[in-house]
Amino acid sequence: MPGQEIKYDGSDSEMMKLGLIDESGSLIVERRNEYKEYMQMAQQKKMVIPAPAPDREKMEEYFRAREYQRKARIARCRAFITKLFGRSK
Repeated sequence: MPGQEIKYDGSDSEMMKLGLIDESGSLIVERRNEYKEYMQMAQQKKMVIPAPAPDREKMEEYFRAREYQRKARIARCRAFITKLFGRSK
């Protein structure tokens, strides 16, 4: 049964199986609270934690470096074309 999902239907027999009520039908509050806490923890583990937002300074540095690399690549290409054809555009 590892692939089977357990579902709670809220019936008295199900609550007795979980130990949330006793044979006389009275609710065991501590067990109910433990069950709720457990279900909240299980739900939190299923949730996907979003990635933190990138730091603005790091982003600016990254784009500055990319712009520098792009300008250097264009300059190398222009220098090569100038050397190859002997004139600039």
